[in-house]
Amino acid sequence: MKKFVIVLIFSFLGVINSNAQLSNKNEAKEVYDFVFGTGAGDKLGTITPEDISKANLFVKELTEKSCQMGWIESLWKSSIKPNATVKGIFMKFITSNINDCSSDIKDGKVYESVKNVLAANWKGAFEVRVETGSW
Repeated sequence: MKKFVIVLIFSFLGVINSNAQLSNKNEAKEVYDFVFGTGAGDKLGTITPEDISKANLFVKELTEKSCQMGWIESLWKSSIKPNATVKGIFMKFITSNINDCSSDIKDGKVYESVKNVLAANWKGAFEVRVETGSW
C-alpha cells in the first residue's frame, strides 16, 4: 500500500505541539519554503511580523489537519483487517480520541494532501503578498 505521507522534522521547533510559535524570520521562511516550494521564503523579501503570524497559522493548520488525517487513517486500517468485526471497528471509533495528536505531531508527520490543500488555498494570497508586500 502506497503511503501518502511526507515526514518533516521541524528542527526549528523542537517538539511540535499545537501551541508552538515561530520566533524568528528564518523559521518563518522555512515554513513558506515547505508549503509553497523551495525559494518561496526568499520571494517575500523582508519578513514582517504578519508573515511570521501567517507562518504560525500554517504550522498550526498543518499539524491539526494531519492529526485528523492520521486518526482517520488508523481507523481505516483497523477496519480493513480480514478479521475485523463491526464491534471491533465500533470500539476503535469510540476509544480513539481525535484531539489526541501528540504522537503524530511529535514525529512531525505532515500528510502531503494536507500540505497541497493548504498551499492551494493560500496560493493567491501568497502571490499578492509577494507582489504588493502586504497580505
